[in-house]
Amino acid sequence: MHELVVGRLGTRIAAPVRPTALVEVDEALVCDQHVDGSRLPAGVYFGSELLPDVEEHTEITRVGRDGNATRFAFYLALWDLCLGSDLQLLYHLAEHDQVWSIDHGLWFDSLEGDWTPSHLAGRADQPWPWPQNIDAAALNTEALRTAANLVEGLSCANLGEVMGQVPLEWGVADEALHTLAKFVHGRRALVAQRLRDAVGDRP
Repeated sequence: MHELVVGRLGTRIAAPVRPTALVEVDEALVCDQHVDGSRLPAGVYFGSELLPDVEEHTEITRVGRDGNATRFAFYLALWDLCLGSDLQLLYHLAEHDQVWSIDHGLWFDSLEGDWTPSHLAGRADQPWPWPQNIDAAALNTEALRTAANLVEGLSCANLGEVMGQVPLEWGVADEALHTLAKFVHGRRALVAQRLRDAVGDRP
């Protein structure tokens, strides 16, 4: 569910996330696949578009490469808004190391287990640590301002549309989706202001 929600939110705020899709997986594809001793069921799965010719990294580098000073500004917005963790990035070698964010399953501070409403509520108005090695002073100022505006502009309708795309088959309770939407909506102003503060007095 996090993969889908973060990916769709990322698209809405121009963050560098791979195009995503819901994929109907036939039983023949998963009949020999097991997780924690349980056989995977057929059904609707989350997928993201394959990108060939990449290097995968768990740290922020190459900010000065073509377009990345802009792309990382929008990535930072998504990271802060959705309590990013377990940073995983692709650098597209064929496009001058253009950066993409992948693997958002442990976001919303769920690295140690599933979040609860009280867990999220305690973080709604708290600054979230930015990724290591990210220097906001190296990011494009216009991109930071635009990212702030896009985050601030996320409406209840936007968030409802994103949460409504979570398949019923996944068994995610409506209350959980409402809690997550409310959390993101309540965090917008804080994240937008942090992005604008990162601009400082730069033109």
